[in-house]
Amino acid sequence: SFLVGTNLNGSVRAIRIQPNGKILIGGAFTAYGATTQNFLTRLNTDGTLDSTFSAAGNLDNFVNTIDLQPDGNVLVGGGFTHYGSVPCNRIVRLRSDGTLDPTINLGTGADSFVDSLLVQSDGKIVMGGSFTNFNGQTANYLARFNGGINFGEGIIGFSLAAATISEDGGSLTVSVQR
Repeated sequence: SFLVGTNLNGSVRAIRIQPNGKILIGGAFTAYGATTQNFLTRLNTDGTLDSTFSAAGNLDNFVNTIDLQPDGNVLVGGGFTHYGSVPCNRIVRLRSDGTLDPTINLGTGADSFVDSLLVQSDGKIVMGGSFTNFNGQTANYLARFNGGINFGEGIIGFSLAAATISEDGGSLTVSVQR
């Protein structure tokens, strides 16, 4: 009575069961039957596609690993660099319904593939893969970081210490990093 069969068009590399029994799968597939499901999707307990999961089509490359946090958030790692139009280099956190979770700051992400993720009992996240940098810091193939919610505004940094431009002088680009 499990109805996946020939519905996927590529390999599955990661599987996680959510507390509600729904099945998260990630891999190198781009469709479930005739429905676009780029690299990450969720199935109902009987193997049918869960159309309420919002992540479908949002990742731009393969998924290698999925883990769940106690609050229901979903960590996803792989070779992707975007979730929709939002940059998320090879790691992203989603809400349980597949929407992007903006309450975590993963910075610039990893510079190469994330192959495994594990949530520790203290909430910290350990990840491994072929990366050598995570968020601009040297992290040869293994990194650990806080996985909690970012409640504050954080610290804002600008790419320029000072800038001046006249009204008719064109434009000025200033990068802001949180």
